[in-house]
Amino acid sequence: MCNFWSCILTREGKVLWSEATSSHETIIQENDLKDNKLQDRDFVRLEVHPKTRMDLFSKDKGKWEFKIDEAVTLPEWFVLEQSHWEELVWISWEQAMKKSLWKLSLKPVLDFIESIPKVKFFSMKGKIQTSWHMFYGETWSAAWDAARGAAGGAAGGTAWDAAWDAARGAAGDAAGDAAGDAAWDANLFARCLLVKDKIAKKHFKHAMARWKVWQAGYGLKCDVNGKLYVYAIKKPKPKKETEVKK
Repeated sequence: MCNFWSCILTREGKVLWSEATSSHETIIQENDLKDNKLQDRDFVRLEVHPKTRMDLFSKDKGKWEFKIDEAVTLPEWFVLEQSHWEELVWISWEQAMKKSLWKLSLKPVLDFIESIPKVKFFSMKGKIQTSWHMFYGETWSAAWDAARGAAGGAAGGTAWDAAWDAARGAAGDAAGDAAGDAAWDANLFARCLLVKDKIAKKHFKHAMARWKVWQAGYGLKCDVNGKLYVYAIKKPKPKKETEVKK
Protein backbone atom coordinates (compact mmCIF):
# COMPACT_ATOMS: atom_id res chain seq x y z
CA MET A 1 0.00 0.00 0.00
CA CYS A 2 1.50 3.36 -1.02
CA ASN A 3 1.75 5.87 1.81
CA PHE A 4 2.63 9.47 0.88
CA TRP A 5 6.18 9.18 -0.53
CA SER A 6 7.07 6.01 -2.39
CA CYS A 7 10.10 4.94 -4.34
CA ILE A 8 11.69 2.00 -6.12
CA LEU A 9 15.25 1.00 -5.20
CA THR A 10 17.10 -0.91 -7.93
CA ARG A 11 19.92 -3.40 -7.57
CA GLU A 12 22.25 -0.76 -9.05
CA GLY A 13 21.40 1.66 -6.24
CA LYS A 14 19.06 3.96 -8.17
CA VAL A 15 16.20 5.47 -6.16
CA LEU A 16 13.30 6.08 -8.54
CA TRP A 17 10.37 8.30 -7.56
CA SER A 18 7.84 10.61 -9.16
CA GLU A 19 6.56 14.10 -8.38
CA ALA A 20 3.20 13.14 -9.84
CA THR A 21 2.41 9.93 -7.97
CA SER A 22 3.15 7.76 -4.95
CA SER A 23 2.11 4.58 -6.76
CA HIS A 24 4.86 1.98 -6.90
CA GLU A 25 3.26 0.34 -9.92
CA THR A 26 3.17 3.61 -11.86
CA ILE A 27 6.84 4.27 -11.07
CA ILE A 28 7.68 0.73 -12.21
CA GLN A 29 5.84 1.25 -15.50
CA GLU A 30 7.34 4.70 -16.11
CA ASN A 31 10.85 3.25 -15.74
CA ASP A 32 10.09 0.14 -17.80
CA LEU A 33 11.05 -2.27 -15.01
CA LYS A 34 10.21 -5.97 -15.29
CA ASP A 35 8.41 -7.39 -12.26
CA ASN A 36 8.73 -11.06 -13.19
CA LYS A 37 10.98 -12.38 -10.40
CA LEU A 38 10.47 -12.90 -6.67
CA GLN A 39 13.47 -14.60 -5.03
CA ASP A 40 16.14 -12.48 -6.69
CA ARG A 41 14.24 -9.55 -8.11
CA ASP A 42 16.11 -6.47 -9.26
CA PHE A 43 14.21 -3.84 -7.28
CA VAL A 44 12.37 -3.29 -4.00
CA ARG A 45 9.31 -1.17 -3.21
CA LEU A 46 9.98 1.28 -0.36
CA GLU A 47 8.20 4.15 1.40
CA VAL A 48 8.83 7.04 3.76
CA HIS A 49 5.78 8.39 5.55
CA PRO A 50 5.02 10.70 8.50
CA LYS A 51 4.45 9.06 11.90
CA THR A 52 1.31 11.17 12.34
CA ARG A 53 -0.67 13.34 9.95
CA MET A 54 0.61 16.50 11.61
CA ASP A 55 4.18 15.31 11.01
CA LEU A 56 3.55 15.63 7.28
CA PHE A 57 4.76 19.23 7.52
CA SER A 58 7.88 18.47 9.57
CA LYS A 59 11.43 18.61 8.25
CA ASP A 60 12.58 16.56 11.23
CA LYS A 61 13.67 13.14 9.94
CA GLY A 62 12.78 11.66 13.33
CA LYS A 63 9.10 12.32 12.66
CA TRP A 64 9.16 10.15 9.54
CA GLU A 65 9.36 6.36 9.13
CA PHE A 66 11.10 4.15 6.60
CA LYS A 67 9.01 1.21 5.43
CA ILE A 68 9.55 -1.79 3.17
CA ASP A 69 6.38 -2.28 1.15
CA GLU A 70 7.16 -5.77 -0.09
CA ALA A 71 6.41 -9.44 0.26
CA VAL A 72 8.15 -11.37 3.06
CA THR A 73 10.91 -12.66 0.81
CA LEU A 74 13.42 -9.89 0.03
CA PRO A 75 16.31 -10.21 -2.43
CA GLU A 76 19.64 -11.05 -0.83
CA TRP A 77 21.43 -8.02 -2.26
CA PHE A 78 19.02 -5.77 -0.33
CA VAL A 79 19.12 -7.68 2.97
CA LEU A 80 22.94 -7.83 3.10
CA GLU A 81 23.31 -4.05 2.82
CA GLN A 82 19.95 -2.80 4.07
CA SER A 83 21.36 0.06 6.17
CA HIS A 84 23.25 1.33 3.12
CA TRP A 85 20.14 1.20 0.94
CA GLU A 86 18.05 2.94 3.61
CA GLU A 87 20.53 5.81 3.73
CA LEU A 88 20.25 6.26 -0.05
CA VAL A 89 16.47 6.36 0.23
CA TRP A 90 16.58 8.97 3.00
CA ILE A 91 18.81 11.18 0.85
CA SER A 92 16.35 10.94 -2.04
CA TRP A 93 13.41 11.58 0.31
CA GLU A 94 14.99 14.85 1.50
CA GLN A 95 15.67 15.93 -2.07
CA ALA A 96 12.06 15.15 -3.00
CA MET A 97 10.67 17.12 -0.06
CA LYS A 98 12.81 20.16 -0.92
CA LYS A 99 11.59 19.97 -4.50
CA SER A 100 7.91 19.62 -3.68
CA LEU A 101 6.32 19.73 -0.19
CA TRP A 102 8.81 21.99 1.57
CA LYS A 103 8.54 24.60 -1.19
CA LEU A 104 4.90 25.16 -0.25
CA SER A 105 3.80 27.81 2.23
CA LEU A 106 2.79 25.71 5.23
CA LYS A 107 2.07 28.40 7.84
CA PRO A 108 -1.48 29.20 6.60
CA VAL A 109 -2.31 25.50 6.72
CA LEU A 110 -0.89 25.05 10.21
CA ASP A 111 -2.76 28.13 11.42
CA PHE A 112 -5.97 26.76 9.90
CA ILE A 113 -5.53 23.37 11.55
CA GLU A 114 -4.96 25.03 14.93
CA SER A 115 -8.18 27.03 14.47
CA ILE A 116 -10.40 24.00 13.82
CA PRO A 117 -10.97 22.96 17.47
CA LYS A 118 -12.22 26.51 18.18
CA VAL A 119 -15.10 26.17 15.71
CA LYS A 120 -18.50 25.85 17.43
CA PHE A 121 -19.66 22.91 15.34
CA PHE A 122 -23.43 22.45 15.03
CA SER A 123 -24.17 25.44 17.27
CA MET A 124 -26.40 27.05 14.56
CA LYS A 125 -25.43 30.49 15.87
CA GLY A 126 -24.16 31.89 12.59
CA LYS A 127 -26.19 33.69 9.95
CA ILE A 128 -27.87 31.54 7.31
CA GLN A 129 -26.79 32.73 3.87
CA THR A 130 -29.46 33.26 1.22
CA SER A 131 -27.35 31.23 -1.23
CA TRP A 132 -27.62 28.08 0.92
CA HIS A 133 -30.18 25.40 0.14
CA MET A 134 -31.42 24.59 3.67
CA PHE A 135 -32.81 21.28 4.97
CA TYR A 136 -34.09 20.54 8.46
CA GLY A 137 -34.78 17.48 10.57
CA GLU A 138 -35.73 16.63 14.12
CA THR A 139 -32.18 15.32 14.62
CA TRP A 140 -28.84 15.94 12.88
CA SER A 141 -29.11 12.50 11.32
CA ALA A 142 -32.57 13.24 9.94
CA ALA A 143 -31.43 16.62 8.62
CA TRP A 144 -28.43 14.95 6.96
CA ASP A 145 -30.77 12.43 5.31
CA ALA A 146 -33.02 15.22 4.06
CA ALA A 147 -30.13 17.05 2.43
CA ARG A 148 -28.74 13.85 0.95
CA GLY A 149 -32.08 12.85 -0.51
CA ALA A 150 -32.62 16.23 -2.14
CA ALA A 151 -29.09 16.31 -3.54
CA GLY A 152 -29.47 12.80 -4.91
CA GLY A 153 -32.66 13.72 -6.69
CA ALA A 154 -31.05 16.81 -8.19
CA ALA A 155 -27.77 15.29 -9.31
CA GLY A 156 -27.98 11.53 -9.15
CA GLY A 157 -26.14 11.21 -5.82
CA THR A 158 -23.34 13.71 -6.49
CA ALA A 159 -21.94 14.43 -3.48
CA TRP A 160 -2.88 16.30 3.77
CA ASP A 161 -5.01 14.92 6.13
CA ALA A 162 -4.29 16.51 9.44
CA ALA A 163 -7.31 18.78 8.91
CA TRP A 164 -9.53 15.71 8.54
CA ASP A 165 -8.52 14.37 11.95
CA ALA A 166 -8.82 17.76 13.65
CA ALA A 167 -12.31 18.46 12.33
CA ARG A 168 -13.61 14.96 12.92
CA GLY A 169 -12.32 15.06 16.47
CA ALA A 170 -13.76 18.50 17.19
CA ALA A 171 -17.14 17.82 15.60
CA GLY A 172 -17.53 14.18 16.56
CA ASP A 173 -18.93 14.72 20.04
CA ALA A 174 -21.55 17.08 18.67
CA ALA A 175 -23.06 15.02 15.89
CA GLY A 176 -21.58 11.57 15.52
CA ASP A 177 -21.26 10.44 11.92
CA ALA A 178 -22.00 13.93 10.60
CA ALA A 179 -18.47 14.82 11.71
CA GLY A 180 -17.27 13.09 8.57
CA ASP A 181 -18.81 15.88 6.49
CA ALA A 182 -16.92 18.51 8.47
CA ALA A 183 -13.68 16.56 8.21
CA TRP A 184 -14.00 16.28 4.43
CA ASP A 185 -14.44 20.03 3.99
CA ALA A 186 -11.62 20.84 6.41
CA ASN A 187 -9.39 18.52 4.42
CA LEU A 188 -10.44 20.18 1.15
CA PHE A 189 -9.80 23.70 2.45
CA ALA A 190 -6.39 22.72 3.85
CA ARG A 191 -5.37 21.29 0.49
CA CYS A 192 -6.53 24.45 -1.31
CA LEU A 193 -4.53 26.59 1.13
CA LEU A 194 -1.42 24.62 0.24
CA VAL A 195 -1.76 25.41 -3.47
CA LYS A 196 -3.69 28.69 -3.28
CA ASP A 197 -1.42 30.39 -5.82
CA LYS A 198 -1.62 27.48 -8.25
CA ILE A 199 -5.39 26.99 -8.55
CA ALA A 200 -8.21 29.12 -9.96
CA LYS A 201 -9.63 31.67 -7.51
CA LYS A 202 -13.13 30.28 -7.99
CA HIS A 203 -12.01 26.88 -6.69
CA PHE A 204 -10.40 28.39 -3.60
CA LYS A 205 -13.50 30.54 -2.96
CA HIS A 206 -15.71 27.48 -3.27
CA ALA A 207 -13.65 25.55 -0.70
CA MET A 208 -13.75 28.57 1.62
CA ALA A 209 -17.53 28.92 1.20
CA ARG A 210 -17.98 25.29 2.17
CA TRP A 211 -15.91 25.73 5.32
CA LYS A 212 -17.86 28.87 6.30
CA VAL A 213 -20.97 26.70 6.65
CA TRP A 214 -19.25 24.77 9.44
CA GLN A 215 -17.94 27.94 11.05
CA ALA A 216 -21.51 29.22 11.22
CA GLY A 217 -22.55 26.10 13.10
CA TYR A 218 -24.44 24.21 10.38
CA GLY A 219 -23.78 21.01 8.42
CA LEU A 220 -22.91 20.75 4.74
CA LYS A 221 -23.86 17.59 2.86
CA CYS A 222 -22.60 18.50 -0.61
CA ASP A 223 -23.01 20.94 -3.46
CA VAL A 224 -24.93 20.51 -6.67
CA ASN A 225 -23.91 22.80 -9.52
CA GLY A 226 -22.37 25.18 -6.99
CA LYS A 227 -25.43 25.22 -4.71
CA LEU A 228 -24.57 24.29 -1.13
CA TYR A 229 -26.91 21.77 0.50
CA VAL A 230 -26.89 22.77 4.17
CA TYR A 231 -28.63 20.93 6.99
CA ALA A 232 -29.70 21.80 10.54
CA ILE A 233 -32.04 20.57 13.24
CA LYS A 234 -35.42 22.19 13.78
CA LYS A 235 -35.39 24.69 16.59
CA PRO A 236 -38.34 24.34 18.95
CA LYS A 237 -40.95 27.03 18.50
CA PRO A 238 -41.19 29.42 21.44
CA LYS A 239 -44.21 28.73 23.59
CA LYS A 240 -46.91 31.41 23.60
CA GLU A 241 -47.49 32.95 26.96
CA THR A 242 -51.04 32.41 28.09
CA GLU A 243 -52.84 35.26 29.82
CA VAL A 244 -53.51 34.50 33.44
CA LYS A 245 -57.14 35.17 34.24
CA LYS A 246 -57.85 37.12 37.35
